[in-house]
Amino acid sequence: EACQTRCQVVPECSHFTFWPDGGCLLTGEESSVKAAPFKFSATVTGPKFCAEAVEAAQDAITAAGDAASGLVQPVADATSGLVQPVAEAASTVHGGWPDSSDVADATSGLVQPAADAAANAANAVTSQVQDAKSSWGASIQQAADSVSSGVQQASGAVSDAANGAVDAANGALGAATEAVQKVVATVGVNGTACSAYPACVSVGITEGDCCPNTDKVSLGCCAGFPKEVLEVKIAPGSECSMFPQCMALNITGACCPTPEGVKLGCCGEI
Repeated sequence: EACQTRCQVVPECSHFTFWPDGGCLLTGEESSVKAAPFKFSATVTGPKFCAEAVEAAQDAITAAGDAASGLVQPVADATSGLVQPVAEAASTVHGGWPDSSDVADATSGLVQPAADAAANAANAVTSQVQDAKSSWGASIQQAADSVSSGVQQASGAVSDAANGAVDAANGALGAATEAVQKVVATVGVNGTACSAYPACVSVGITEGDCCPNTDKVSLGCCAGFPKEVLEVKIAPGSECSMFPQCMALNITGACCPTPEGVKLGCCGEI
């Protein structure tokens, strides 16, 4: 509300934007409304004057004008009687000009009614202006309450959706963890004791459980000895290092030919 009030006193301002951190941005007629990211969903934006407030102000101005126009005639009626008494006083004195006492006597009974009429007019206008301010303030507050309620409802919906997504993710994680534990905790073919697996014994693990252990994790030796890697024999003269084109391709081992008897395309003259 304070941000909108600030916009109302700046002639070039047409729209305002109030940020959750207390910032107030004023923009001109060239600005346009765009969707904000979720983290700025609590941002409030609006025009310089709310439609309800503008209508209330216009009604108040019209009412004040009507009240003022209705008070002009009473003042004129109260003062119209001043002319004739002064003229009559002037015709009865020396040279046709009244002295101060004659004028005072003729006008003393007319000054107070004119003053009273003017005071009544001022009071009526003041009352109309106060009524207009009250109506305007109520309209602005109602609009602010409506915007605040809408923001709260939207925030609640987003919060519920986020909580639902978190619950679903936690459920899926729990199910995956349980499935992994079931797989990991499977007892080996020879039981759980480390001494029952030659591959475990060969690396010095002979006591306790290995397949799985107390943490429900099966060690690598439970699967037996690793497969033997056969040594690749390279025939003399077939080394890739002897052929510049194969070296340029960073090929190592046997190339010309390979252990399978295939001669690569990089094989050329040495």
